[in-house]
This record gives sequence, C-alpha cells and structure tokens, in this order.
Amino acid sequence: MSIEVPVILIVIAIIIFFSTAWVLKKYSQNIKKNKITALILSIIITPLAYYGLILLLISYIEYIPETTFNKEKWRTETASRYKMRNDLIDNQILKLKNKSEVITLIGNPSNSTSDNQWIYDLGISSAGFGVQFHSLQITFKNNVVAKVKKFVITD
Repeated sequence: MSIEVPVILIVIAIIIFFSTAWVLKKYSQNIKKNKITALILSIIITPLAYYGLILLLISYIEYIPETTFNKEKWRTETASRYKMRNDLIDNQILKLKNKSEVITLIGNPSNSTSDNQWIYDLGISSAGFGVQFHSLQITFKNNVVAKVKKFVITD
C-alpha cells in the first residue's frame, strides 16, 4: 500500500474529529466525554467518508455526457456519437424505419454482421484508467428496425 492512503485517512479523521468535537461542544460541557465521543465517531466515519470519496471520484471519471440526437452532428462529429446514443434509443427515433430511412438519418453502417444486423461505431471515451469503445447495433426484421441496442467495450 502506498503512503497516500494512510495520509488521506489521517487527514479525513482529523477533520471529522475536530468537526464532531465542535458540534458536541455546543450540546455538552463535558470535555472528556466529548473528546471520547468525537474519537469514536471519527474512527467509525473515516473509512465510510474515504470510500464515499473514492466512489465520487470514480463516478466523476466515468461520467459520459449526453446530448440530444442531431443529424448534422451525428454525421460530422463521428468520434462523439456515443453522447447521442441514449437519445436515439430512449426516444425510439429509429423505430419502424426501413433501411433506406435509417441510412438517410444516420448514414451507412460501419460494419454489418448480416444484411439484417448493422453496427455503427460511436467513438471512444475515457473510462477511469482505460477507454471505452461504443457501438450501436440495429437489427432489422422484414426490412424494418426491430431492435436498437448499444454496446460498450471497456479496455
């Protein structure tokens, strides 16, 4: 374990100890009891606060901004299409469209596993200490969009 973790834990514990002692001082004049209570609370709360900070950091790092679907941005900003994918799926923009309407709206697929399954590359985003590859899979049934599914591969 590196030295940073204990140092961070000590800093958090000191902040919690003095904050708790300050609050307890307002409600009780028993200084010894306040210090013991503040010490016990800081021992209990410090690991929880540390893990909470770690979770906040992870969610900040893995945050993917979302925007509404825009046909022009979809065609010109191909590396950031992943920001529009949820709008495409959630609002069912491609629902009941035939293949030619899909091509008109979002262009030709990047890849296709068959005539009835098209894949669009949506770009790459950061994911903590790695990257995420985003793609969209459109499945057709009787030449009409039957299913739209997003894929994320984390490396």
